[in-house]
Amino acid sequence: MPMNRKSFLEKSLSTALIAGAIASLKDPLSAQEAKETKASNSSKKAVVLGGGLAGLYSAYLLRLSGYSVQIVEASSRLGGRVKTIRDEKWGFVSDIGGEWIGEGQSDIISLTKQLKLELKPSPHASHFHLFKDKEVSFLDLSDSSAETLKRMIDLHKTMSNSQKQGLDKIDFLTYAKYQGITEEDVRKLNDAYKIFLGSSLEHLSSESVLSDLSSPQSSLQADYYIKGGADKMISGLLELMPDVEVVLNEPATKITQLKSEVQVELANKRVLKSNIIVCALPTKALLEIKWTPSLPKDLLYSLLRTKYGKIQKNIIVCEKKSGIEPQFFLTETPAQALYIANEDSIGEAIAVTSLVTEDRVNQIENGSEENRRRLLQNSLLELKSKTKWSMESNDSVVFSSLGSIHNRGAVSIYPPGSFGIKDAWKSNFERVHFAGEHLAEHNGTMDGAISSALRAISGI
Repeated sequence: MPMNRKSFLEKSLSTALIAGAIASLKDPLSAQEAKETKASNSSKKAVVLGGGLAGLYSAYLLRLSGYSVQIVEASSRLGGRVKTIRDEKWGFVSDIGGEWIGEGQSDIISLTKQLKLELKPSPHASHFHLFKDKEVSFLDLSDSSAETLKRMIDLHKTMSNSQKQGLDKIDFLTYAKYQGITEEDVRKLNDAYKIFLGSSLEHLSSESVLSDLSSPQSSLQADYYIKGGADKMISGLLELMPDVEVVLNEPATKITQLKSEVQVELANKRVLKSNIIVCALPTKALLEIKWTPSLPKDLLYSLLRTKYGKIQKNIIVCEKKSGIEPQFFLTETPAQALYIANEDSIGEAIAVTSLVTEDRVNQIENGSEENRRRLLQNSLLELKSKTKWSMESNDSVVFSSLGSIHNRGAVSIYPPGSFGIKDAWKSNFERVHFAGEHLAEHNGTMDGAISSALRAISGI
């Protein structure tokens, strides 16, 4: 039975950390309490590599257990794949990174409650419901395909590890067709997974997809959004850690583990010393670091096996007209998915999100800025009969600059043949502990980033 955040903490963390973390659900550390905690525990030092959601939450949990913490981020901003656009001129708020939260994603829901953030029902949740006991839109599976998929999910729950390992060798696109899901319904499932993982089902193992579909934490959920923008989680966590040192624009280049400490050398040659490290970096960044001692072979193999789907979101500023409300369209245009995300996206003008994946990302990115605008504008024109959207001006496109310097807008995926490959990361590497969306049980979610941080800190 899946554990929620509170039960995970109660079972996994040390006594001191449990007390602090559980108490924080009701009464987060004040600025004064944080300073007093730092003063009384100055001998406990930690460095967190990576300033995304997993890294920041790891830092927060470390503070609760009495560590002084330094956060190192290679890019110019914190948040990683969480980024929100706020346009004061037009009065809209829109996420171009992590956006949706699923009803079964208990860890991220607990965090939003802790930070006193408001979760609002997403107007697009029904687009991704699999079965007809709920309203559906483009993901409207036929009765026969829905029954076949239910049978596949039920069968997966009864499989042994050896059976799952065999299933892991087959991509889901092939397996679904073999099981009798129609070509049209396989296409619908494929389109849905592209939106969340940035990758086609032919690149995902049958084991990973069925494991995801059978879980309450499934990535294929768009039930809620955070009122006012997902980056409120980032600012909220930072407010609870006013004494934490943040180093931006400085990638780690070398990690040396000694008997009594671990040292992190940055690109500017500054050396940080601590008792432990929580490493919440993407795999490409880990491969660029010089490790002493060297990374174990099982970790290195896992790094090399990790692949990335690609998602890019652009905001198109459109004229506000009467009767405008949140809408969602899948298209054959370069813009791919076009939607008004929620009521926050409607101000004096409208923020229309274009979500593109895989090769279409390259199509958008590789041209000149003028060509990119034209591609998105033509995509809007093709929907003119279904919408009232039109670009505010020729300059009304906010291009995505999401994520780290290593994989902007990327979501980790594990291809067929990767069964059990994340197990190597469940244990620490001497003084280094690992977190990140790529190590979560279910990739492609903000919930995965939070759950990976909980797992990492539980091993300290």
